[in-house]
Amino acid sequence: SIAQNTGIGNASGKYLALFDADDLMQDGFLRKLFTRAEETNADIVFCGYDKVSEQGNVTQAHTESFRYLDGPTDGITAGTLMLDKKFRIVIGNALYRRSFLRENALAFIPGCPYGEGIEFIVKALFLAMIVASVNEPFFHYVRRSGSVHSTRTSRELFHLIGVRRRIREFFSAKGAPQDLIRRMDTVSIPKTHIKTFIYLIREGRSNRMIRRLLGNPEIRRVLNNYLLSTELKRSRAFLLKHAPLLFC
Repeated sequence: SIAQNTGIGNASGKYLALFDADDLMQDGFLRKLFTRAEETNADIVFCGYDKVSEQGNVTQAHTESFRYLDGPTDGITAGTLMLDKKFRIVIGNALYRRSFLRENALAFIPGCPYGEGIEFIVKALFLAMIVASVNEPFFHYVRRSGSVHSTRTSRELFHLIGVRRRIREFFSAKGAPQDLIRRMDTVSIPKTHIKTFIYLIREGRSNRMIRRLLGNPEIRRVLNNYLLSTELKRSRAFLLKHAPLLFC
């Protein structure tokens, strides 16, 4: 996050592209996204991305999981679509108008080792006047063995809970539509808590630790918002078997 913020602070061009070590742009990436940004006057332009192995083989094509925007879209609509997993921006498959980032003081949260990109992107989408897409995959996301993003642990998910909470606070401070705030309270934040408990169980953490966490009134309140949801169908059987305390 410090490196990304340093890049944003020192950049002098009209647009910014941000990359991680796992990112690989394809021929035409900058040309296509720049042209689209100029055509639409967008604050953010993104393209599709394919997940590839270290050997360069496509393991998951963009269109298998996500779609593109139908046309230039306002930022709140685009942000809602991303939260609904209709489309996806990762750090490297987007171009940002530099003046837009500067005017809104958008930056990565220092000290957040996991999920900092999600937080930055969702906040940027919400503040953008126009978001547009280039409907081709000009970007590869390389899944490297040993990468911080190649596996997930409960510790990283605890950081992701913090990310979701900060996004919720951001929405509230910026006067976001109530249905968007409600979605964070009843789906996004509780779902991340549930995933964290699932990973704690899979990692073999003790029931004592889980009981201690469940003794936290805030965690219990968040879980109660979600445990009876129909969205839990796939996880409920696992949780009932391995963590019945969640339902007490």
